[in-house]
This record gives sequence, structure tokens and C-alpha cells, in this order.
Amino acid sequence: MSFGASCWTKIERTTKSARPLTLLLEFTWLKHVNGTPQLLTQIQSLQVQLSQRPPVEKVQELEKEYKNLDLILQGTQRENERCMAELERFVCCCLWSWLLIDLVHFARSARTREKMLERELAKLAGENWQVRPLICCYSCAY
Repeated sequence: MSFGASCWTKIERTTKSARPLTLLLEFTWLKHVNGTPQLLTQIQSLQVQLSQRPPVEKVQELEKEYKNLDLILQGTQRENERCMAELERFVCCCLWSWLLIDLVHFARSARTREKMLERELAKLAGENWQVRPLICCYSCAY
């Protein structure tokens, strides 16, 4: 504002006869001066925001760290997928093994039951029960 006051003093001293020019300059100056506080406030606000921003080097460092972490994440995800596929194959093999073991146990127990029943038949019908026709009593048929 002091610049504006001294400027007007110079204009008035040098152009006392040119009053219309002075009025025009005054009008133009006032028009600019009225907008100045808003511009100054906006400039100060932008300067505060700019001062709060991290330096460019820090931003570049963070971007580089982000890229490195992203590469590590991608590698970890690929490794996890590979391990999950391997684990799936292992579990599948284990399940088949357990199923086969169960089938073997079932077959053994079925053979054991069959032999036990054959021994009981041999006791009841004799050793050659397989060639003799079995005659069942009336109550067994129903």
C-alpha cells in the first residue's frame, strides 16, 4: 500500500493538469487494489500448502520404495501360488493314499469275515459245504 501512495503522489505532482488521466489511473488502481487482499490470502494459502508438501527427493524415494515393495509383493504372490499348487498335489496324493489304505483294510476285514463265515459253515455243514446244496429250514426262508 505504501508503494501505491507514493506512486499517486508522483502522478499528482507530475500531471496536475492531466486530472482525467489521474482519475482513470486511480480507478484502475482501486480496481486492482480491491482484489489484492483476496489474491494475497490465496497466495498465502498456497504457500502454506506448498510448505507442507514433502520435498521432491522424498517423493521420489517413496515412489522407488513403493515399486520395490510392489515387486516383492508380486514375487510373494507367485511363490504362494506355486506352493498352493504343490500343497494341492500333496494333499491329493495323501487323500488317494488314505483311500487306498482304507480299501485295503476293508478288503482285509471282508476276507477275514468271509473266512470266519466259511469256518462256521464248515462246522455246521461239513468241510465240503461248497459242493453240497444247502437245505434251509422253513423259518430261515422267510
